[in-house]
Amino acid sequence: MTQPNSVTKRAFSVIGDHFLILWMTALWPYLLLAAVYISIAVVRHAGQAADDQTGTLLERVNSLTLGVRLLLLLAFVAGQCLPADLSTAGVSYLVWAALHGEEVRLGLIWPRLAGILVRLVILSLSIAILGFAGSLFILPGIAIFLFTSFVVPVVAIENAGISTALRVGVRYAKSQFVPLFLLLILIGIAAIVFAVGVVFVVTSLADYPWWVGVSGLWAYFTVLASLLMMTRSTIVTVLYKDSREKAENPTMGIS
Repeated sequence: MTQPNSVTKRAFSVIGDHFLILWMTALWPYLLLAAVYISIAVVRHAGQAADDQTGTLLERVNSLTLGVRLLLLLAFVAGQCLPADLSTAGVSYLVWAALHGEEVRLGLIWPRLAGILVRLVILSLSIAILGFAGSLFILPGIAIFLFTSFVVPVVAIENAGISTALRVGVRYAKSQFVPLFLLLILIGIAAIVFAVGVVFVVTSLADYPWWVGVSGLWAYFTVLASLLMMTRSTIVTVLYKDSREKAENPTMGIS
């Protein structure tokens, strides 16, 4: 069985050696997301200033057609999962290189991400939709997110197809159930602390101009979310490496 202390020690050793590169790899998708939402906020604010709109947000949503509502829902889901999985893919690819003593630099991720982008988007959206739907019943959602923890790293590291990534990722996740479950709990706790911080930032900036509040909120979000994803992705990659090595050499870890 994988020793948790060994995993965390190796993961944080890689982070310590390549912190800036790994953080930038995890950061850029969230910067892109922040730019999109800040642009939407600017346009929306300008529209409100030019046109005195009435009605609550719920009334406006209800006035939309079903197709538009579904598109908005899909856009929301994409905004939740794609930045995280793009971060995971890039960080996993570089951490894998670091664990094997290979070169680690930011420029290496772009050709790999370009090559796997379609597969990554399909898997990311599919897992997110299933996971969010399963979360309505709590345990199914936890199971989906836990057993698909290795899917994105498998695509990024192995350049695997969709079916192979799902098959291999789920099989290896079963062998690392306890560490992945503990990691999921820690991520959940961090998300709660993160949410409390969001409330603090919003209330602290409430008296400032609207653009200060929006910019401050997204600055807080991008920094913390990218650091969290960098750490999670590094640990997951170390766990995946252990699982793969054990699968290739079943006698490993037997005294």
